[in-house]
Amino acid sequence: MTATNNEKALERFHAVVSDVRDALEAIEEANDGHYDLSPDEIHWGHVGDVQRTLDGLKGILADIRGEAK
Repeated sequence: MTATNNEKALERFHAVVSDVRDALEAIEEANDGHYDLSPDEIHWGHVGDVQRTLDGLKGILADIRGEAK
């Protein structure tokens, strides 16, 4: 029973890792494209949006590294 559960957990783990990779690629693409904004369009709301993205990523990295937040 444990081997089957571990196999299922491993399969799901790999599926989620693949989804994380896809999400990171989408974030990188949006970041590289400056979120499809021209310099004339950018306002403080956009600054807040990218700051929240950065804060979320820092939180994720802290979790991965086992760091206190």
